Amino acid sequence: MAVNSTSTKQPSILSTILLRLQAMLAAITSTLISLLDQIIPSCRREEITSRAYAFSRSRPLLASFLASQLVFCGVPLSLLFLHVASVLFFSFATAIVIGSICALLFTAVCVGLALLVLIPILMVTSFVGLTVWFWALLGWYILGWTGLLEQRHISKMGVEKREKSDGETGAVKEITRKMD
Repeated sequence: MAVNSTSTKQPSILSTILLRLQAMLAAITSTLISLLDQIIPSCRREEITSRAYAFSRSRPLLASFLASQLVFCGVPLSLLFLHVASVLFFSFATAIVIGSICALLFTAVCVGLALLVLIPILMVTSFVGLTVWFWALLGWYILGWTGLLEQRHISKMGVEKREKSDGETGAVKEITRKMD
């Protein structure tokens, strides 16, 4: 009886597998037909099919030869084209990634070399600027210490006040006389 129970289960498993395979093939076929409909319209496809059928009726030997060549050579050729397309795609993707990395590295090297030149130049120019500023400040204090800055400042004030006091009388003229 155990043999009978297993033998009854096997056809159901096989039938289930066959039904699933049929469903998968039907789904794949409908997907391929919908893709083919997008590429070639159904009326154009029917026309091609009728021409192929008429060709196979008129020249059966040539049609059978071409069909066998299509079946046996079509699969390797389609796999070759798929391989070429995938290699081309991945090589372009790799080239973009590697090119980007190389561009970033080249930029980093160029910036590094520019900084090797720029940093010493900035050090020298900032030292020169600081030195010029320090000597100007020192000169200003020396002029102030010697009194030359005050004399010039006073004489400048006198000229300005004289220009303003052309029409004035009194204390302004007296101050300008004392300064002269």
